[in-house]
Amino acid sequence: MTFHPLLKEETAFTLFDTDMSTTAVWFFEGSAPVSFIQDRLKQISDITASKLISVKQWDLDVNSAHPLVARTVGSIPGVFVPSARACMNKQLPLFSVSVLTSKSHFALVVSLNHAIADGATFYKIANMFSESCMVESLAFERLKLVVPDVSTLEVTLSMRLSMVYTFISKVLQFAWQKVVLRQDCFPTCVRPIPATWIASEKRKSQAEGAGKESFVSSNDIVTSYLLRVTNCHYGAMAVNLRNRMPGIHSLLAGNYESVVLYMPPDFMKPQQIRASISHPSGVLKRMNLQAKLPNPDRWLVKFGNVTNWAGLYGETDMRLRGSGKMVRHEPLPVVHEVPMPLSLFIVFAPRKGELAVLTNDEIVKKNTDFFA
Repeated sequence: MTFHPLLKEETAFTLFDTDMSTTAVWFFEGSAPVSFIQDRLKQISDITASKLISVKQWDLDVNSAHPLVARTVGSIPGVFVPSARACMNKQLPLFSVSVLTSKSHFALVVSLNHAIADGATFYKIANMFSESCMVESLAFERLKLVVPDVSTLEVTLSMRLSMVYTFISKVLQFAWQKVVLRQDCFPTCVRPIPATWIASEKRKSQAEGAGKESFVSSNDIVTSYLLRVTNCHYGAMAVNLRNRMPGIHSLLAGNYESVVLYMPPDFMKPQQIRASISHPSGVLKRMNLQAKLPNPDRWLVKFGNVTNWAGLYGETDMRLRGSGKMVRHEPLPVVHEVPMPLSLFIVFAPRKGELAVLTNDEIVKKNTDFFA
């Protein structure tokens, strides 16, 4: 086996004892075709160095709400790969496949350590379990990234202090709700994004951009809306660099992503998100460059991070030979049931052609009709 040293950016994952894994679950009707899944894993074992799946019993209705699913699956040992720091100099799995069986349904859970690969690599591998997807060899050699990003915001000391204060405040609020008030404070929720809402927002955007380049994607609309309506003071959007930079192609495994940083004047409209990633030179550039990063005018600041997994979903819903139809798919965050210092928004596809967002943001969690 050939070993490739991590990129400098990837080694940062090992500095913190955080469970940075990319994990998702696919629910199916019927009995689990364990032999088919095992055969598929053997075909892609040169990619993952993993040859065995874990088969375990579970007792859960697949139509249960996200908090119950995440808690139940997260409580099963071995479903999530260990943190990057825990894996240092140890023979611990960086990739795992689990099959959770019940009477009438089963779940396929795939987990990959973020220190060695990003979401694009994760879905490239996970999609290969579908019989409609061809098993392809991925390239693991690490290529140095030089991202021409002029949108970087200078992080001042006062901003750092404000973010620390914000995090401490969230922890204290969580402790009050959980311990004193004994409220159920699960950190994340899932909200569907109706296709009718997307279509309506696109019509509004096209009307505003009459006579100009008015194309905006669903991601542009959702990113702008999430950061704006949740009142973020700063925002970030993850960008997959494959096929955007020379030599960074779709079969390259690893962490080949960057982020565009925003301030409120940069994400008020979907067109601004579109412009930030479509500069002719390939530069990832927020549009309101004249707005320098100010010192926070408040102790509590809010930072929102949007990442879109929907574009990485397969061409069709996953199909496993010998199983029933796929019921749904969703990301699985590592659940510690404690607050994060930022609002995380994972946009994903529950099924082909559908959109939803998984988030820990309090505004979204309190509003079941957030996209109404």
